[in-house]
Amino acid sequence: SRMPDTHQPQRNLDKYQDCESVTELSNEILSGTGNSVAILSLALRGSAGVSREVEQQAKELSENGYEVTIFVLEADMEAPEGVSLRVISGYDSFYLNKINHLFYPINIPKVIKVVKELLSYDLLIAHRYPLTCLSYYAAKIGGVPYVIWHYHAPELDEMPSLPQKLFVRSLAYFEEESWIVKNADIACSI
Repeated sequence: SRMPDTHQPQRNLDKYQDCESVTELSNEILSGTGNSVAILSLALRGSAGVSREVEQQAKELSENGYEVTIFVLEADMEAPEGVSLRVISGYDSFYLNKINHLFYPINIPKVIKVVKELLSYDLLIAHRYPLTCLSYYAAKIGGVPYVIWHYHAPELDEMPSLPQKLFVRSLAYFEEESWIVKNADIACSI
């Protein structure tokens, strides 16, 4: 794994934890100081494994008294009952979506708007780049704790074309090696 192991957490928590229960993890981080959680992911799609993890976490947290909002760039399904859904950006074109995914963090007007909103939450749980960047910015600006839920990037040799290899390599950097991961309060690996 390319996950960092030298960064010290911002709070008195182990950097890498057994993250089987998102509720227990949230209770430990917040220690009764708040109950609003934003879960950030690339998309909420009925066919994506990451979306299923996001959906399960949102349900679990909501059922345990947390106020939960899911932030995504695109969605083709509804949020679980009792959970809010915010679709913050997306395009009808597959290729425009891929470009948006890579360069969203430098779309300053959109980023500022969403980060301002994230500052009102007590905890951020980020599942995929580029939403991990928004969590990082909110943590740096307002001290909101954030957790990165890490998913291993595909191997480069599995990609059939050079553009796909470049996209996956860029994604792997931002999700496994960058300052975004190194500065998370906690990193949980699937």
